[in-house]
Amino acid sequence: MTMKRVTFQINPEVYNKARTIGFVENKSIAQVLREAVDSFMSTKKDIDKKLTLVLEPDDEEEILKTIEDNDYISEDEFNKKYNFKK
Repeated sequence: MTMKRVTFQINPEVYNKARTIGFVENKSIAQVLREAVDSFMSTKKDIDKKLTLVLEPDDEEEILKTIEDNDYISEDEFNKKYNFKK
């Protein structure tokens, strides 16, 4: 998996703690922060279902085009096309 570069600011106390942890554990600050973010995300299992509702860019584009074109389909066709179960 290719890592994504992210830039953000943290308060000095968090930075100093990450720096200290990195020194003690022989890790870079970036590695310490990656592990902290990974750990935080693993506590958010309850949100996984909600995340599936977030549209992919292609879906959003298709929906906007459909609205623009007034090219509507029936509920049954929608359910079949998008594998949507009631």
